[in-house]
Amino acid sequence: MEKKFSINKYKLAKELKREARTALTGNYTTPVLDSLIILVIQSILNGEMRMSSALIQNGDNLPLAAFFLIFMLFLVGIVVTVTVYLLRVGIEYICYKVARKEKAALSDTFYAFKNRPGRFLLLFLLYFLIMLLAFIPYVILAVIGMIAYITSGNIAPFIVCIAIGVVITIALSYFLLLRYSLVNFLIFDNPEMSAIEAMKKSAKLMDGHKLRMLRLALSFIGIIMLSILTCGIASLWLLPYQYVSYSFFYMELVHPAKMKPDWRPFISDAGEALVRKKVFLEKY
Repeated sequence: MEKKFSINKYKLAKELKREARTALTGNYTTPVLDSLIILVIQSILNGEMRMSSALIQNGDNLPLAAFFLIFMLFLVGIVVTVTVYLLRVGIEYICYKVARKEKAALSDTFYAFKNRPGRFLLLFLLYFLIMLLAFIPYVILAVIGMIAYITSGNIAPFIVCIAIGVVITIALSYFLLLRYSLVNFLIFDNPEMSAIEAMKKSAKLMDGHKLRMLRLALSFIGIIMLSILTCGIASLWLLPYQYVSYSFFYMELVHPAKMKPDWRPFISDAGEALVRKKVFLEKY
């Protein structure tokens, strides 16, 4: 019986992560400092949110000035959230340079601020709208479950609808966001590319690769849990580790020649035929 021969053209998540660890060896300083900046800003945001929540809970006994303060804190929260997003783009850029073996500087943290920031603000808005779109099934099912509970008095349908809604929303969010997971890398390579063009090209590149990216993203769950348990301290190393791994994922699709030489992924059809012939000769 003839034995089938298959060849895996793309690296597994663990292989991409191994290359990321190798690339980061001796190059952790700048990404970690950037991650520290984001951690500090996020701590400020969390403190602002707790303050706003405390003021709202005591709103009945507060003067009009306090409500104005709540509104200002809300605006500050929006500004800080957008700032964190733009700084994350900078960290992603630094990690992409690390993956490409280029020298990264701390000033690269502000890449999004210096390179057509309006484009990244548009992307932030589009991502927000995508999340709202993904949230629609949850709202619909929650309403259906509430109606069923009110009419029947049985809470079971409500719980089932909420659970299904959560699953659908999470699945839809990941599906939509995975389509556009290469947008920033495309912009790094093509500084003049618009946000819409980058989203279209990312969607095309990710066709057939969303499951691979999902596996790579899920492989970081353990470190994410550790980051939560350490109050975000582990995230100083987590973000660079993630972004360099994602950089290699992108490079494997767009710039395979820049990847570390490997026996599988970057061979042509002719090369694959030679490998098949070698296996055949070894067999007989």
